[in-house]
Amino acid sequence: MEARPHPERVEDVRKALSALDISSRPREALRLANVLFAAGHYEEALTVYRRVERYLKVPEVYNNIGLCLARMGDYRGALKYYRRAIRMDRNRYEPYFNMGKAYFRMGRSLRAAFYFWLSVRVNPRNKSAWNNLGVSLASLGFFRAAAMCYRRAIEIDPDYLWSWQNLASVLCEMGHMDECMKIRDYIRRVDPDFPHDGE
Repeated sequence: MEARPHPERVEDVRKALSALDISSRPREALRLANVLFAAGHYEEALTVYRRVERYLKVPEVYNNIGLCLARMGDYRGALKYYRRAIRMDRNRYEPYFNMGKAYFRMGRSLRAAFYFWLSVRVNPRNKSAWNNLGVSLASLGFFRAAAMCYRRAIEIDPDYLWSWQNLASVLCEMGHMDECMKIRDYIRRVDPDFPHDGE
């Protein structure tokens, strides 16, 4: 779940939550907390998720608590909740993906790569997980493996410029300058405003 504009106004959500009996309607409270999260009100959303957790013990609640904690910089706390979500349902890719992001932000690239790999095992069509697996591997110096991950993300979504950019970077690192420059030229043609690295 990413923060993004939501059609419901935050004030309306707050009013609805104040009138809502969470014990009898935890799913509605979860939906409203998701609106707060999407609007970037992480602390408020976290408070609601924790109240929902008392009545609704499902992976989505634990994953979303973890997301709030991560957005607030508490990666260790987030990991605890992602693990709970995984214990409840090992077939959800989101908690694995989110664990990978948390570990990467903590500077633990190898552990991050492991969780991104688990995420793509559960959902092989997740371009972001393939891209982030590549980023983790590249940070460890495994450029060839990283390039394979970026190419996989591009197969899934040929318009995913972040993977194109990351692929160009590892190709440069490996000394494949012609291919690197062709990709960078391609990115410039497709989106002149896209942030370019290495220049």
